[in-house]
Amino acid sequence: KEPTEDLLKLSMYYGFKYRFCNARRGNEKGHVERSVEYVRRKVFSKKDSFETLEEANKYLEEELKKLNSKPQKHNENKSAKEFLEEELPHLIKLVPSYDISRVVELRVNKYSVINIEENKYSVPDSLVGKFVTAKIYPNNILVYHENELVAEHVRSFGANTWNIKIEHYLNTLKKKPGAIHRSTAMRQINSKLQDIYTKYYTENPRDFIDLIELISKEGLEKIEESIKELEKINPLNIDTEKIKLLCNRQKEIIDENKYKNTEIEEHSKLILNHYGNLLKNSSGDFDKETLII
Repeated sequence: KEPTEDLLKLSMYYGFKYRFCNARRGNEKGHVERSVEYVRRKVFSKKDSFETLEEANKYLEEELKKLNSKPQKHNENKSAKEFLEEELPHLIKLVPSYDISRVVELRVNKYSVINIEENKYSVPDSLVGKFVTAKIYPNNILVYHENELVAEHVRSFGANTWNIKIEHYLNTLKKKPGAIHRSTAMRQINSKLQDIYTKYYTENPRDFIDLIELISKEGLEKIEESIKELEKINPLNIDTEKIKLLCNRQKEIIDENKYKNTEIEEHSKLILNHYGNLLKNSSGDFDKETLII
């Protein structure tokens, strides 16, 4: 029996020793098997159906907290959580989580996508023909170019799927704005963004491309708020320039409020000024700056 390269890396990173068991001999690692059976019985016997993996993980975490907080009769009625708190000062410093990704180097094709396990993932169209580094995790994929994160996708487990983000094609769409209407990218964008396009931009796709750039800076939620404000004024005349002006105006108001003195602060400063004048006329030195918190 020989360790794999990944097992060697993991053991060196966390500093543990490995021991091999015979194939299909669960009794040789009974402690591990028993631990899995215990959690399965105590946790998932009550509930075993979930809508998403995230929901299942959250449920498992909550149930494990309850189990770890339960007093143990054979251990002086102390819980596992209490034992851990006692041991923490004596444990070695926690190292960062081990990066379990599989790293591959790929060339971006003419459609500005990379191919991972027969599935296509988009990257910015400025990288066509260049090499990028993809880190493949169990649930997501991160793409880097020159050590900079350029794309992130939820991992697809289908076959020959296209995973496209429209913001990766802004340079191309500016040259051919008419192509946006029937593009794969358009079919995969956020449903809220699709509604905005259908309502206000079907006749002006170039303006919609500018809106996507604005969303990348300001966020979709802020854009939606601006559109609602404009709808109250004139729902038939909404464009990116008006949305941009409203976003800038909101930012200016926030900045003004950030530095604007309240009435209480002004009154407090007035009182401090009076005290300052009194101190100037006294024989004592007063050289410390007074701050209002």
